[in-house]
Amino acid sequence: PTAQAIPSDWMQSPLGPSTIFSAGVGTRVGSLSVTTSGIYISEELPESGGSEVRLSTPPRYPYRRAVEARALWEGESRLGYATKWVYDLENDSSVLMADMAVRIGSSVRMNLGADWFSSETRKGVLGQLSGNDRIRLGVAYAF
Repeated sequence: PTAQAIPSDWMQSPLGPSTIFSAGVGTRVGSLSVTTSGIYISEELPESGGSEVRLSTPPRYPYRRAVEARALWEGESRLGYATKWVYDLENDSSVLMADMAVRIGSSVRMNLGADWFSSETRKGVLGQLSGNDRIRLGVAYAF
């Protein structure tokens, strides 16, 4: 696609072509499944063109270089457990997520989870949340 001219009275975050590489592996042993993956994003941003106004907008991609590890256990019981760790290599930040789910009948699922954020730089999506750990509670109903 070709870039179209933006009217002079509009504001826009710069966008450019991106190259994305991602790879992952996973395995399942009984009720336990384990996966790991990584992502590398290279983005070419255009010159600002001398714009005097700088926009503070969320990034196009939450991570540009990151790895993830995930484990999920769902057995014959009503309980299920999941944990996920994401590490942002570029910003030296991470999040650890842990969840426990309970199936109630065939249509209701309750979830209790927690997220722990850590960062050495306080940069990036995860770094901004460093110290803002949280507990989550959810209910899902399928009808």
